[in-house]
Amino acid sequence: MTSPTASFIRTSGWWWASAWRIRSSSTRPTRCWSPGAARRSACAKRVEQLKAEGRGEHKTHRLVHRPWGTYEDIDQGERFRVKHITVEPGGKLSLQYHHHRAEHWIIVSGTARVTKGSDVSLLTENQSIYINLGEMHRLENPGKVPLQLIEVQTGGYLGEDDIVRVEDVYQRATGD
Repeated sequence: MTSPTASFIRTSGWWWASAWRIRSSSTRPTRCWSPGAARRSACAKRVEQLKAEGRGEHKTHRLVHRPWGTYEDIDQGERFRVKHITVEPGGKLSLQYHHHRAEHWIIVSGTARVTKGSDVSLLTENQSIYINLGEMHRLENPGKVPLQLIEVQTGGYLGEDDIVRVEDVYQRATGD
């Protein structure tokens, strides 16, 4: 996965950093208001503080775009990660498995077609499914409205490069 490093954007007199506020409860990007170089310096200090705390927002936004839709990191700990995933109508994630994590998907809205091993099932609002570590799986949206779900990952390693793609309609390589 390629991701931009923290960058600064100037709009309407504000400098925006590609990092998020330091308080985890905030979903607004970091913005700094002060004249000229001091403005950039304040943003740079916030980005450095995120790095020092070991947080990933200094590298990527919490909202990540993919060919099939988006995901947003909600929370993360040493052995868990929680994402809000949106799959656009007709969107299809790769047929994949993971070496280091299991996943639990809870459907919030829409309809999901889930491939789990050799079984294919349809899930709707308030239904869930557990994907074992190492189990082949795929998520698709066969519906006409966006599919919204919460994904809870558990395991010893939760990086995006722990994706082994077996088949991908977007021709992405493993780890992209």
